[in-house]
Amino acid sequence: MAANSHIDHSPEAVASGEFLYGALIDALPLRAFIKDRNSVYLACNALLALDYGLPKYQIIGRRDDAFFPPALARRYQEDDRRLMENGSTETFEEPYQRDGQERWIRTTKQPLRGKDGSILGIIGFFEDITDQVGISRSLAISESNLKEAQRLNQIGSWELNLRSGELFWSDEIFRIFEIDPQLFGASYEAFLNAVHPDDRDLVNRSYSDSVRDRTTYSISHRLQMADGRIKFVQERGETIYDESGTPIRSVGTVQDITVQKEAESQLALMAKVFEHNQQAVIITDADNRIVRVNRAFTLLTGYAAHEVEGRDPKLLASDKTPPETHREMWDSLSRTDY
Repeated sequence: MAANSHIDHSPEAVASGEFLYGALIDALPLRAFIKDRNSVYLACNALLALDYGLPKYQIIGRRDDAFFPPALARRYQEDDRRLMENGSTETFEEPYQRDGQERWIRTTKQPLRGKDGSILGIIGFFEDITDQVGISRSLAISESNLKEAQRLNQIGSWELNLRSGELFWSDEIFRIFEIDPQLFGASYEAFLNAVHPDDRDLVNRSYSDSVRDRTTYSISHRLQMADGRIKFVQERGETIYDESGTPIRSVGTVQDITVQKEAESQLALMAKVFEHNQQAVIITDADNRIVRVNRAFTLLTGYAAHEVEGRDPKLLASDKTPPETHREMWDSLSRTDY
């Protein structure tokens, strides 16, 4: 959590979930963040702070234009506004600047909603997929290097011969689907049988439409393992046609995105922990201005969020707390971030 976030680490606060919120967001294997309706960072995890090369308290309270070139920052903020307007969740791939180099990331964003369903901001996470993009686009890589890259990135390749009906899967797809190559029927029908029953019609329709309309095939769906576990995969592909316009083969990739989906659920849970925490919580920016309060704060103090946002927490001072207590608190924050 940020050094200037107003956080109570008493046993009661820990039990109520306030400390667990920070622990959960820092435990995510992806870069995670929460923004308000103006795209101002309200929270982020340690991995994102490491990527930005800044302590978390220097990120919270600022916007993307403090960290990225103007055009890239505008694109991120436009994505935020679009999702808040339509209330949807989106996963997309986009450029990203790190160490002065352009890389590619896969980002998932969704609206942050209050208890009454109103949209309060954006929650999201992303991972670096530069290597995966390179895999998908490079056809010159040797077979042995390709297999190793696929294994490391959990992304496999496939090819469907539309004339013979024969389906080829790389080794990594068999590992993702947890299917013995010797027992796989190597056909499109066998593939559909491996898809979660509730997703089969959607997958089949999406692929068929892409072949008919000559568009790129892209869909995420579930797999149900033999022991009942659920996995999530992202599939992409395109179809090649002969001179007469007849489709002859489709090629593409499959990537295991189960960790992303689980992280998305964790991030949504963390947002709820903050909003519904029974302890009053204040988040301030680097200039000690209040940028976010939760519902418990409003109930406890009587201040509505719009009445305190942008103000110094000193507005709550009662003049009954000894100065030594405040000095000890700020000394602890400066030394340990808590």
